[in-house]
Amino acid sequence: MSRARTWLLIGPAMILGGLILMVAFGPRAGRAAQEGLDEPADPLRTHIVVVCPPAEPCKPRGVPVSKVACDMDLRGVAIVVASGTRTRCDRVAKP
Repeated sequence: MSRARTWLLIGPAMILGGLILMVAFGPRAGRAAQEGLDEPADPLRTHIVVVCPPAEPCKPRGVPVSKVACDMDLRGVAIVVASGTRTRCDRVAKP
């Protein structure tokens, strides 16, 4: 086999090897990543942003966060909601 032909076969062989590794280790890596992303119950997550559009019932927005984070989120949400909409931070009821 010539040297040029050898180099031509290395590319497809490496792609095939990469695909085999992704199939073999991909699901395990996905599970490990998901476990890292799952957040444990945190006692500091006490507040949630509540959005009250005019003539509609109030709805919570997002996930429970700390009081400081809720205040920061509140300012960002107030910018993007329609005018006349009230926003506030409410304390989350304990389960």
